[in-house]
Amino acid sequence: MENQTTSNEKDHLQDRSKDLLNEQGSPLVEIDIVAEKKLVRKLDLYIIPIVMLLYLFSFLDRVNIGTKPLKIQIDLAKRATVYLTLFYTKAEIALRIGYLFVSAAIAGAVGGLLAYGIGFMDGVAGQRGWRWILIIEGLPTLILGVATWFLLADSPETAFYLSSQEKELMRIRRERQTGHTQSAQELHKKDVLAGLRDWKIYAFCAGQFGVDTMLYGYSTFLPTIIADLGKWTTVEVQALTIPCYCLGAISYIVVARLSDTQQRRGVYTVIFGAISVVGYGVLISKSSIGVHYFGCFLIALGLYVVVGLPLAWLPSNQPRYGKRTTATGLQLTVGNASGVMAPFLYPSTEKPRYVRGNGVSLSLVGTACLIYAFISWILSQKNASRKAGKEDGKIANLTESEIAELGDDSPRFMYTI
Repeated sequence: MENQTTSNEKDHLQDRSKDLLNEQGSPLVEIDIVAEKKLVRKLDLYIIPIVMLLYLFSFLDRVNIGTKPLKIQIDLAKRATVYLTLFYTKAEIALRIGYLFVSAAIAGAVGGLLAYGIGFMDGVAGQRGWRWILIIEGLPTLILGVATWFLLADSPETAFYLSSQEKELMRIRRERQTGHTQSAQELHKKDVLAGLRDWKIYAFCAGQFGVDTMLYGYSTFLPTIIADLGKWTTVEVQALTIPCYCLGAISYIVVARLSDTQQRRGVYTVIFGAISVVGYGVLISKSSIGVHYFGCFLIALGLYVVVGLPLAWLPSNQPRYGKRTTATGLQLTVGNASGVMAPFLYPSTEKPRYVRGNGVSLSLVGTACLIYAFISWILSQKNASRKAGKEDGKIANLTESEIAELGDDSPRFMYTI
């Protein structure tokens, strides 16, 4: 009886294909719900584990070696973010980018403990402990890098794991989004220049710099901050960091799913950024050890949300590939530049409250929240204007194909806010 019910439900879903609508509610094409869900599950299976592992090993290097791998990490983060936009829609992208931050949380939670354990191998086979860290963490990275060449497809069209029907479904999924034409998926000089002229992209860059200061400072110095709160062994300190990272990862996954469903990025970014600001205020305050440790949890609660959601928010509003890659490249380059500054914010002479480091992080995250709140307001006003038809004059003399190539400048394009 249970099997029959499940079969009937499946048949009902297959019969009830959904009318795909653009932002104005006009039907585009019909698509099978069941087939699309099956396709997304397959994408998750073939893409997400590899990308997560790449980001995990990258962040392990960042945690254990410091700023040296920064350039590599910037490039990887940029490519991973843009890569995911080739396969996932704007209603799916925040959660998938969230998986990258789960990897970062795992690296933060176990990276220091792993390095501490490997340190006891000092002298084994005549090698120093730091050399064993490079060997044990570097060898899997090397193997993964070679495997990635064969396992990750360049695009949906070349994905070996997709059938011809699934590749067609990928095309339909892409083109049902306003502005995502076939031509828009190619790199055009005019789109790159449009990205360089768009003030909103630079606003996102400024915000990303602020929140990434927290990301790198927290990831690098959380063990130090906790160690100075009491008398702990190295293992105990590393163990005390794990709940913080777990909370951060869980909060982002939950919020990312809500954000994708509701297509609202700004409100969650600002709220959780404000929570992190409060956390830094707690760390600066003259309070007990327990209260300061609680402050670490508050920071973690908002950390990955305020860092990760804007990485999904900006490309979601760039349907044209050239402008999207320009936007994401600038966003990540400027944001990750904060990693150069972070190591100098927490000198040991300022323990245990680290007023300067925590104060700088508080100020920059607070500023970023104001920037994101302003962006969200501006985009909501823009959407309201377009819905009211106030920008229709832009397309009065254009053909449908010309209108479709306007990207986010089209009055028919509605921004994710």
